[in-house]
Amino acid sequence: MAPPLEEGSGFAGYGAFGERVVATLIDMVIVGVPVATVERLFELITGKAVSFAIQFAYFDVNAETVLYLVYATVFLGSDWDATPGKKLLQLKVVDENGRGLSLPRAAGRVLMSMISLVLLPLTWLMLAVDKRKRSLHDRLVGSFVVRVPKRRRPSSRADGGHDEPPPVPVGTTVAS
Repeated sequence: MAPPLEEGSGFAGYGAFGERVVATLIDMVIVGVPVATVERLFELITGKAVSFAIQFAYFDVNAETVLYLVYATVFLGSDWDATPGKKLLQLKVVDENGRGLSLPRAAGRVLMSMISLVLLPLTWLMLAVDKRKRSLHDRLVGSFVVRVPKRRRPSSRADGGHDEPPPVPVGTTVAS
């Protein structure tokens, strides 16, 4: 499998551990705050503590987990190729050819990332020693987290954003 960072790929490097953690924390806040707010409102209205959880096999799966699974899958499988947290940090999740993940592959990556939380020290070690910064879930589904270079925005200045003076038309004099 060839890495997606070949010459001319348009990517600026692989996403580092810290960037990925910050992006995930941003996404967890985006998903968790609305759920916690709704739970708190129900508690205030009914006077009883409410937790939205589903019994699945031997585990209680809470609403944040289910919503995060849907949220991350939809964003990673979209044209963004990133969750809002990753997009804020200029990160994208791509396959070995540098293309975005399909929806099923994105779902697999999100599920594997949740499962790999159990093996957190191993996951961190993999990120630390792998030159392509791939974690367990990236390896299992063949994905890479890459940095997208910042785009230069067109300047709204009349001179195109340059600090040098505009060219003087031929035949005119410049007063000093």
